[in-house]
Amino acid sequence: MRIEQSHSLGKEEVKKRSDGLAESLVNMPIPGGVSVGDISRQWHDDTMDFAFRVSKGFFGADIKGQVNVTDTNVILDIKVPPIVSSFVDEDKIRSVIQTRMSELVK
Repeated sequence: MRIEQSHSLGKEEVKKRSDGLAESLVNMPIPGGVSVGDISRQWHDDTMDFAFRVSKGFFGADIKGQVNVTDTNVILDIKVPPIVSSFVDEDKIRSVIQTRMSELVK
């Protein structure tokens, strides 16, 4: 899944805010009773590689992706495993992420 959001904040500010967004995922209410944990992230210039674990009951899956920050855009590429899509509709996931990204660059 790829989501792009324009911004006018400058790369460093968006990178700082992206770090905060990653941390907020742990406390973010996710539809379907899914919880988030084990977040890791690593910046390489203007690209952040990230990973986290989503769980529901005994089931869990690792989610990985990248955030690329340009002078005018934040681009999120995330791989949503099929097991996650079986618990939460991919359109709902996209909607929640788009809302968070929009809030990120306000």
